[in-house]
Amino acid sequence: MSLLNMSEDDRRAINKAVADAESKTAAEIVPVVAESSGRYDRAEDICGLWLGLTCMVGVWILLPPPIREPGSWGGPSLLWYPVSLVVSVIVGFIVGVVISHYVPFLRRLFTPKSEREQEVGIRSRQVFFDHRVHHTEGQGGVLLYVSLFEHQAAIMTDQSVLEALTQATINELCNQFTLRLKNDTLKEAFAETINEIGTLLAEKLPATENNQNELPDALVILAGV
Repeated sequence: MSLLNMSEDDRRAINKAVADAESKTAAEIVPVVAESSGRYDRAEDICGLWLGLTCMVGVWILLPPPIREPGSWGGPSLLWYPVSLVVSVIVGFIVGVVISHYVPFLRRLFTPKSEREQEVGIRSRQVFFDHRVHHTEGQGGVLLYVSLFEHQAAIMTDQSVLEALTQATINELCNQFTLRLKNDTLKEAFAETINEIGTLLAEKLPATENNQNELPDALVILAGV
């Protein structure tokens, strides 16, 4: 999945799903998709270090250390060999950092799962507050957060929704959302989950005549960290 693969039709379909769901409930649903939840510079450094060490070993194998004949003081200086090893490490490190920056798989490979989960949790909570999902009058905000780099999703709710659905139900919704993201398109996963949340909340927090649409019915896209 990539933000670049999202068409205007996909966005409109998600926006329509939000509007349809909110027509049945007093809750406010905000779908958010982020390219990444963290920078993971350490993973790039680790990848660079491994490639640098690999380059050094390659130089050591391909160019064995020179041996000066006993009793000979002529010939080229032997200083070039340790210098070549140092240069190979530096060049390998730089190339590894650059490659891992543009290849998400490598950064995921060198980033512990616990760290990725922590970054998604921190960023989703930040988005929950920054986009005023928790500021609705009836405390009925629902955030559906997807972070593409980490391949993880989160659902956060305000107090009224939490009391209406219970944490166990929200956790199950998040599990189903994650499964849809794995098996379906981003548009389908969002639309189906939003529809399911709208149906559940229509019973617990039904729409009233005084409902105000406090938050935009639009997909929020976060391209950077």
